[in-house]
Amino acid sequence: MYTVALMSFRVALLLVLAIPACAIAYYYASVLPNYQRATLELEKQKFTAAQEEKKAAKDASDFRDAQLQACLQSADDNYFKDIRNNGTPAGNGSYNVDTRVQAGIDRRKQNAITECEKQSRK
Repeated sequence: MYTVALMSFRVALLLVLAIPACAIAYYYASVLPNYQRATLELEKQKFTAAQEEKKAAKDASDFRDAQLQACLQSADDNYFKDIRNNGTPAGNGSYNVDTRVQAGIDRRKQNAITECEKQSRK
């Protein structure tokens, strides 16, 4: 009788210890790796989103820069066209222009540059 009680105590103790051991084993074998995998996937998604956001910002900045350069080039082209149209050839590819006319042309060019810069900031 004593051995049966001792035996049933041992079985009960083994069951009491085995159940938490199985739960711990299940946690480390299944739950924790799945959690870590999901966390890693979330970090990858965050990283990818951040990279795409940086690329979009860089593309937008490059586009604005290209647009500004094209606008400034157009202002220069218009300036030299006005010089050619309002001046007289002086040789060496240069032109003589009346001072008042030159001041108006310079003012138009400066206004065009200012407008280009305003458009670039938008």
